[in-house]
Amino acid sequence: MKHRRIPAARLDTRRQFKPVSNTTPHGSTRRRSSVARAPRGLLDKIIWRAIAGLKPFPDNPRRHPESQIAGLMKSIDLLGWTNPILIDESATILAGHCRLEAAKRLRMTEVPTIAIAGLSDSEKRALVIADNRLPERAVWDFDLLRQHFKGLIDVAFEVELTGFTTGEIDLVMDGKSVASTTNDPADDLTGFALDGPAVSHAGDIWELGLHRLTCGDARRGDDYERLLRGDVAQMVASDPPYNLRIAHAMGRGKVRHREFGMASGEMSDAAFADFLDGFIRLVVKFSRDGAIHFLFMDWRHMRVLLNAAEPHYSELKNILVWNKTNGGQGSFYRSKHELIAVFKNGTAAHVNNFGLGGSPLPHQCSGLSGGQQPASSPAR
Repeated sequence: MKHRRIPAARLDTRRQFKPVSNTTPHGSTRRRSSVARAPRGLLDKIIWRAIAGLKPFPDNPRRHPESQIAGLMKSIDLLGWTNPILIDESATILAGHCRLEAAKRLRMTEVPTIAIAGLSDSEKRALVIADNRLPERAVWDFDLLRQHFKGLIDVAFEVELTGFTTGEIDLVMDGKSVASTTNDPADDLTGFALDGPAVSHAGDIWELGLHRLTCGDARRGDDYERLLRGDVAQMVASDPPYNLRIAHAMGRGKVRHREFGMASGEMSDAAFADFLDGFIRLVVKFSRDGAIHFLFMDWRHMRVLLNAAEPHYSELKNILVWNKTNGGQGSFYRSKHELIAVFKNGTAAHVNNFGLGGSPLPHQCSGLSGGQQPASSPAR
């Protein structure tokens, strides 16, 4: 197979071919070596190579989460290749493993590469680590970054191509710094069997660093007590069952979900109102005075939710619309949205992390004081 070549800018080769003096330190003359010194450094051609001919670096310590791979796929698809994969003389990758994975998922057969020659095994090992570590030490000038984002937004450019998420962009535009944009490899679920048997049982509490997650019933007060340990929630985000069979809430995708244990279409409106009333009483009891509660609901039962919630809350703050990516089933209209009722618990001042016309700052909304954030969904 012939590889396509793209001329690259000529490199300064003085370091690669350093002349050797014929004079020793004592002034005597020595003979030139008849063996040419092997070149060292980047070669001057970008070569398109078959993916099948490239080898990953053995025991590469860097892990790439799905979100990073997806971002690179989008960037390569829309902007093309801007950074070739760095390889050694044996076509082993020294930098660009994530770019290679993105190319594979885009069903590409060739990728641009540039080779570096003359490195020892130790130098290659250090290069693999440094290529990932050194960029992490850079810092952002958020004032300048905000100006760049504004320029892109003004021309309706897809700002997420910069690698920042929508939430991070909102934070920067609101004058906040982003603590870290590094993806946590622990969030990568690649290789996990998600369709295996359940290992969590009712009453289990999982310790996740500063967070706690319980497998319980949001209609049982003792589950809240075990989870909260005397604390109260500062905010509640709850997605209760909608009293609809799962078929109503699914599109035509391959993923099929099990029915809910209850409130899956078998309840009358009155029974469903009692069901909602039971868990709303508890989330009100176990959250602070002034807490904001976000309760998700399908449009068919929004009236039932509002009627069940009204006696327990001091104020309905708003109705939000979640504009989803795909529509559900239906012949009249295929709903592509869910509704979120925003209630205030009690009369104390609530925490407001967004101004008029602004966007909420999710990183500042903690589910529990101390950083603990339980989900409150009854009988999921």
